[in-house]
Amino acid sequence: MIPVKCPHCRTGLKVDETKIPEGITSFKCPQCKHDIPVSYLTQRAADGGSETVLLRPVEKRQGRITVLAAFDTPEQVFPLSEGSHIVGRKSSNTEAAIAIETSDRTMSRSHARIDVRRDRRGNLIHTLSDCQSKNHTLYNGAPLGAGETVVLKDNDELRLGRTTLRFNF
Repeated sequence: MIPVKCPHCRTGLKVDETKIPEGITSFKCPQCKHDIPVSYLTQRAADGGSETVLLRPVEKRQGRITVLAAFDTPEQVFPLSEGSHIVGRKSSNTEAAIAIETSDRTMSRSHARIDVRRDRRGNLIHTLSDCQSKNHTLYNGAPLGAGETVVLKDNDELRLGRTTLRFNF
C-alpha cells in the first residue's frame, strides 16, 4: 500500500500498487472524482531504507532548476547531478548546495531537498521534499506535507518563500 494525496481535494488515500493496471496515467479520486496522475513515487521500507518505484517511465536526461527573475531575485540556473541537493537562500553560513542569490527572507537557508538518483534501468529520478522550512515548499501550487516526497516532472513549478523555480530536463 502506498500513500497518495489527491492534488485537487488533498484527500489522503492508500493505494495497493499491485492493483494499478500497467500503462495508466491517472485514476479517479473517490472523494472529488478528479483525475489523480500516476507519477508520484512510493516508498517501501524493506531493509529499513526506502526504494523509489515509479509507476510511469521517467526521463534519462539530467534535470535543472531555473530560478525565475523577480524584483528581489536574478534569474539563475542550477544543473542537478546525482546526489542530494539542499536548496535555499544564499548566505555566509548556508548549508545549501543550491544557494540562491535573493533578498527574499521568506526563503529559508535550507528550504527544500532535491535528490537525484538512478533506478534499476538507469533512468534519473529527481525527487523533492521540504526541509521543515518555516514557509513551506509549494509544488505546482500545493504545499508539501511533512515527510511528503514527490517525483519532479518536466516544467514543474516550485515556490520557496516568494521565489519561483522551474524544474526542467
